Amino acid sequence: MKTILTVILVISVFASAIYLSFINNTKQLNSDPDSDSAIESSESEKISNLSFSYRTSPDGYVLINDQINWPENIISSISLIKKLDYERSSQPEFVGEGPPSIVISVFKNPDLLNAKAWAEANELPSNIELIDSAPIPTEVGGVEGIYYLVLGLYLFDTYVFAHRDEIYLLSGGYYEKNDEYQRNFSEVMATVVFEK
Repeated sequence: MKTILTVILVISVFASAIYLSFINNTKQLNSDPDSDSAIESSESEKISNLSFSYRTSPDGYVLINDQINWPENIISSISLIKKLDYERSSQPEFVGEGPPSIVISVFKNPDLLNAKAWAEANELPSNIELIDSAPIPTEVGGVEGIYYLVLGLYLFDTYVFAHRDEIYLLSGGYYEKNDEYQRNFSEVMATVVFEK
């Protein structure tokens, strides 16, 4: 009799464990990634003398090291693209323009030009010829720069900073004012820190 009760007890414990595991997995599969219970994670990056953070989940970004050959004074460039947009646009059958992205580029500035002078002298990377209105002076972490809105396929909030002997060009593309892409770029800009 004791053996039968022990076997029943062991089977009951295993059955309960399996049931609880199933319930837990079902909750995870059905959980809303935008809910407050979703775990948010982020990555920190450094590009030359600038560091920043970006969200990797939920609905986060993928960092791409851009291989740009123009202009010759570029040091480094990265793009941040939403994971879902990146996966969709990476498919062989994808046709169309790439999704809005966040681009951070660093250029040599041997003449120590200020941000506005550099942007005007480097129209191709700065896109300053496509601006909506005059550049606005701005500052991040004690580093002076300019902000302007670029009008193109997408709207681009664009910041240019002169720091040490380098220029930092940060731009975030979006469809319309205050959409999720613009808000995400604002989140990244809020984390920007320049090394002293």
